[in-house]
Amino acid sequence: MFMRPTRKSDVGALIHLFEPWFELDPTIAQSVANALDNRDDYQIYHSNVLESLGEIVASSLWILRDNKEVSILALNFSEVSCSNEAFERFVECHIVDWSKRGIKKVTTKVPLILAENFTITLKKIGFIFESFSSDGSDKNRTVTMTKMFCYRTAPYSKALEFLQEKLVSLGYETMPEANGFVFRIAPVYQRPFIIGRWHRMSFSENDIIVYPPAKKIEPYEIEAMFYPFRLTSPEESPALVTLEKRRACSILHIPTQHPEQEDMFSEDNEIIDCEFSLNNSTYSILSGHRKLRRGLPILFYVNGVGAIGEARIVDWQIETVSNLSRNLESFPGIIIEDLDQIEPKSAQVLKINFNYYKGFPRTLSFEEIKSLDSNFNPQRRRFVPNDLFESILGQAY
Repeated sequence: MFMRPTRKSDVGALIHLFEPWFELDPTIAQSVANALDNRDDYQIYHSNVLESLGEIVASSLWILRDNKEVSILALNFSEVSCSNEAFERFVECHIVDWSKRGIKKVTTKVPLILAENFTITLKKIGFIFESFSSDGSDKNRTVTMTKMFCYRTAPYSKALEFLQEKLVSLGYETMPEANGFVFRIAPVYQRPFIIGRWHRMSFSENDIIVYPPAKKIEPYEIEAMFYPFRLTSPEESPALVTLEKRRACSILHIPTQHPEQEDMFSEDNEIIDCEFSLNNSTYSILSGHRKLRRGLPILFYVNGVGAIGEARIVDWQIETVSNLSRNLESFPGIIIEDLDQIEPKSAQVLKINFNYYKGFPRTLSFEEIKSLDSNFNPQRRRFVPNDLFESILGQAY
């Protein structure tokens, strides 16, 4: 599979994929043409496709507003040739690209015929339901979904304050309580004949609980909803994955140019002609796996290059490997210097699955990182202090 910008030869495939959207708004066909013709440094219309074996299996069409907002005009995938997982990954790449552009909000009106499948996928990657609209006919019914972006970091102890602030901005009314707050849709936004019910959100020991019904909210759920937002705590720090360049190229996009060599028309865009992999995983020695959690950031460091990007942990598992020293090529992330810490014949290794990979616009060299933290050692350290991680991000972006 390859993800790339749309070409004029793709128009026929786009018309087929976007048929439900064309029925909703016939002017979208002209927007496709605008996306293909408008290839300058101030592009307003954008379109990207996911290609598999020469077939277009997913595509997007969106417009960039002056106020740092995006409207998705059309989005679809072939249920025959593209899995829900691949479609989710396709949209996730757009989210990463939008975050690099500093987008504040993304909105899409999904035709009702697609809504059931779309809403499940979009909710998994941070979109929220905003409204349902209809002009009285079956043809023009839509479900509006919204993705909010928040470019800041907050301590986990302040998570409730953050959520209360965001709920108010989304049209909820709130009232403080001893261990949290209650909230409901503000009366002015409630639907006819429906009375908004109060819900509670509070800390229970170290967990955030919302009820009724009682549900534990994990940090990664909040982070996904407001990506690239991040929650931190003194007990955890971002994971460090050190790779050899040749191995890194098998799982990550490595910039081919040095930032200083790029010209003024270069665009910092994650969506380029590149291989599209559903197997975003890397390996490490087992040490420190109890400190991992879903959503925890990963810093990728390539030997001889520097810090090249970041991602978020999806999950992890422990695998037993025989004769690891003979099979290092199959385990990106484990280097020969690690082997003195593990059994030579049979070893347990840590497999980490990640998402939201975001390459740095500017690679940070070993010397630059050492100037921030003299104790930095990419060969041995498996976690990066929060303050160093934030400093690296500050210089990389």
